[in-house]
Amino acid sequence: MLGITFTQLVDLENVRELLEAHFLITGMVSAILDTDENVLVAVGWQDICVRFHRAHPDASVHCRESDAYIKAHLHDLRDGFLDYKCRNGLWDVVMPIFIGGEHLATIFTGQFFYDDDKPDLEFFRAQAREFGFVEAEYLSALSRVQVCTREQIRNIMDYYRGLVQMMAKVGLKNLELSREVALREKAEKKLQESRDYLDRIINTIADPVFVKDREKRLVLVNSAMCAISGYSREELIGRTCYDLFPGKLANLLSETDEIVFETGQENVCEYEINYSHGNRHTIVTKKSLYKDMSGNKYLVGIARDVTDLKRAESEVRELNERLEQRVMERTAQLLAANEQLQSEIAERMRADGELRESRAKYQAIVDAFDGLIYISSQDYRIKFMNKKLIDRTGYDAVGELCYKVIYDRDSACPWCMNDRVYKGETVHWEMFNPKDKRWYYVVNVPIYHADGSMSKHTMIIDINERKLAEDQLKQQKHQLEELNSTLEERVQEEVAKNREKDIILIQQNRQAAMGEALEHIAHQWKQPLNTIGLLIQHLKYSCSHSELTEDFVNETVTKVMSMLDHMAQTIDVFKNFYKPDKEKTLFRLKESVDKTLSFIEPAFRQQNIKVVFDVDPDLWAQGYPKEFVQALLIILTNARDAFKERKTANPQLEIKAFAEDKEAIVTITDNGGGIPDNTIGNIFDLYFTTREASGGTGIGLYMAKNIIEKHMEGHLRVSNVEDGAQFRIEVNRPEKALGP
Repeated sequence: MLGITFTQLVDLENVRELLEAHFLITGMVSAILDTDENVLVAVGWQDICVRFHRAHPDASVHCRESDAYIKAHLHDLRDGFLDYKCRNGLWDVVMPIFIGGEHLATIFTGQFFYDDDKPDLEFFRAQAREFGFVEAEYLSALSRVQVCTREQIRNIMDYYRGLVQMMAKVGLKNLELSREVALREKAEKKLQESRDYLDRIINTIADPVFVKDREKRLVLVNSAMCAISGYSREELIGRTCYDLFPGKLANLLSETDEIVFETGQENVCEYEINYSHGNRHTIVTKKSLYKDMSGNKYLVGIARDVTDLKRAESEVRELNERLEQRVMERTAQLLAANEQLQSEIAERMRADGELRESRAKYQAIVDAFDGLIYISSQDYRIKFMNKKLIDRTGYDAVGELCYKVIYDRDSACPWCMNDRVYKGETVHWEMFNPKDKRWYYVVNVPIYHADGSMSKHTMIIDINERKLAEDQLKQQKHQLEELNSTLEERVQEEVAKNREKDIILIQQNRQAAMGEALEHIAHQWKQPLNTIGLLIQHLKYSCSHSELTEDFVNETVTKVMSMLDHMAQTIDVFKNFYKPDKEKTLFRLKESVDKTLSFIEPAFRQQNIKVVFDVDPDLWAQGYPKEFVQALLIILTNARDAFKERKTANPQLEIKAFAEDKEAIVTITDNGGGIPDNTIGNIFDLYFTTREASGGTGIGLYMAKNIIEKHMEGHLRVSNVEDGAQFRIEVNRPEKALGP
């Protein structure tokens, strides 16, 4: 394959001039097309083709059929060319152009009649009627079509054959020339690359490199040679050693150069040289002879500055002398150190006793924690148990499998959750233990150790009372359903009473909401538990490396007690939160917003929910602050669940509080996609929920609306805004604040 086109091999303008001259002489139209049917040169066209056949959509179909036929039969040649009569009634002749054995183009002539096949006027009149041509104009164009003998066509094609052969020869010469130019450019580029590569290699050599001709003039130096001599490359090229060094040294250098040129043997010498910058150097040179292809001799040398090496040898001798003296001194020091070591061993034994005592104190601190705690490894082996857990199980089971000690074999303990814990996730679930027939809330926290391993810290909380409350709630709900089915006629009379009962039911539902509270507690406790775990590991590490001191133990105990106190305060906060207010009071809205965010902030942080709030610190409201916080918490929790359900990217909440006339306004706006129009009007209805599958009860927003509108005589509304939903709380703003 040539890999080149016809236009790259032949001058089309010269070909056009030849074809135009041929047209002026013979009147025969001609064209050259490439193998993709693109017209490269076209000279003269018959009016009957241009104005009629090619211009009419139906007649042009016959022209394209002719093109397709010619292309398909291009190799069915007689006398080196192919003639064909198209369906429009005119003859065409084509000849392929081969260059280098490859078909690159086709030369074309046509739009004529043979003298032995003259046009049938009735055929063309029928054509005029079929295609709607003006018959007089169409026959006039027909009369101008050239009539040729077959001999004339053969002579014309002989001319074209010669033209094609000439184009092929010129094309091949152009091809050979272009290839030769390409090869030469490639060779020159490769030669330049070799020179550049050689220069880079020589200039990266740290030692000076130089080349001299037979007259001992420098013809090549590298960058290191320039640096050590203090001359530029332009200043060095063409100079001899007599131009650079004093006479005695120059004579010595010239003599060694001559020995290499005459004998061809390698020469190694050491010289003391003062360069132009004034420093004296000890130089070792290695010189060799090189002959090029023309027989010219060159001296190739490399020099190495051994000044520092000489200086180092002298310093080593002095160092050896000093070292012998220090060995004697060190021997005496080792004897004294041995006595000190014996004393330290005795002190270490005393420290080990104190360490055991400190570990006992630390164990007492952990055992005082009110809850069941154990630490297990990735193979489920117990590594630590607090006293309350030991008392509960009946023995210290460190080293045994945790499910044999703590859980029942038939209990629904999700062992598959361990994989999630060891991937860094905090996992919690509810579990019924058949051993004592009680419900527990289990929290698993992953802990990373300094050696790269992991362990699982587990906290177990008794939630049996909450589960009983849930069962009681279910029974009450079932009883209400049965009552409604049997007392349908009394529904209208009891609506108002049932609304009040719902408030009582919602108040009782707070106990059932402890599951949500426990989740918040788990988030609040996660960091303290991590910290306690790290302190325990640090204490063990210090013990194993004999670094445990009384101050360190006291400091560790203080930190652990601080973490435990923080965790106890968290329980008190949530416990007080679920105690209802008895009387209306004045309260700052900012304090209520801050308290609500402190409850739910760990859960928000886990879901990467961003909270932006702008609350007036001096904005007061009148009502029940704890119930107001509960209403806020319900709205924020619903927003959190909506973000999680819809997998919102970059979730964000915007909380604003401001005064408006005699009311205090709080707005909570999210970017969770809004509430569907067919459900937004029902979201405050009792038991209405869109998340039954995920445990939604439909009580939360109903309770929030009752708190704001019935208890605090305000308003709670919701609307869709841009890319989310906005809850708007309006409560009474007192004219005077009676104090913080």
